[in-house]
Amino acid sequence: MNLSSFWRYAPHRLLTEAVGILAKTRIVWVKNFLINGFIKLFKVNIAEAESQNIDDYPNFNAFFARRLKQDARPICNDSNAFISPADGVISNFGNINQQEMIQAKGHKYTVGELFAESITTDTETTSIIDSLNNGSYYTVYLSPKDYHRVHIPMDGYLESMTYVPGRLYPVKTATTEAIDKLFAKNERVILRFKTSSGPMVLVMVGALIVGSISLTWCGYVTPPRKNMPFTVTYPNESLRKVFFKSGEEIGFFAMGSTVIGCVPPEVLDWKKDLKLNQNVRMGELLGKIRDSD
Repeated sequence: MNLSSFWRYAPHRLLTEAVGILAKTRIVWVKNFLINGFIKLFKVNIAEAESQNIDDYPNFNAFFARRLKQDARPICNDSNAFISPADGVISNFGNINQQEMIQAKGHKYTVGELFAESITTDTETTSIIDSLNNGSYYTVYLSPKDYHRVHIPMDGYLESMTYVPGRLYPVKTATTEAIDKLFAKNERVILRFKTSSGPMVLVMVGALIVGSISLTWCGYVTPPRKNMPFTVTYPNESLRKVFFKSGEEIGFFAMGSTVIGCVPPEVLDWKKDLKLNQNVRMGELLGKIRDSD
């Protein structure tokens, strides 16, 4: 049985829910054992954390989504900076050609598939997909040791949030190279923003053992896991609660996963030395936003 077949039949949800029970336990010796073991196994830099005392974390999930010291992730202060939304590895970036993006060598998926165009009822989806053709995209893979809070890469107003149910395939290199259209099959949350340069989309992709995706303005989107997609829209720019300045936190994962971002054409010039499989930190420059005028 090859890797693709193995994961196709593996009990994704059962495994995730079982680990989720452990990750939420407040039994002190259990959660301390899990946290200490995790730090050693993945060589987590606990010195960066807001609190280095594991007794301050009520459960493993709280440790995993730990906040960092205020100066641990400086935000690039260039007024045209487009920053990394998360710590991780740039697993892919480039141009959206004929609506297609690269997942891994030999595997592509379309913007429409990622946005679940065929099953969502959001009337704005098609127009946003069209606006992103020939635009730019990037994929950041967050490994278990990484900081797992996600931040906005440029100023923007939140316009909508769409939850799409799906599988919980692992998102490591081995599985993205084995499973076709993985990112368009996994559970995900799609965030649409309005910026001075046009629409911007961030997609938070769930994965095996990812017990939750939480957003700063509404809390946990998952769990509980739903069987149907749904969209929440946000009224207008007059409400300060839906505006985010570059570098502000927008949510977090419990356990490692992936963030995919898209912007329209003529918006972004990539940093010249940006490379595939490069390690990045939240707040680090990925490219420059072109002047809108």
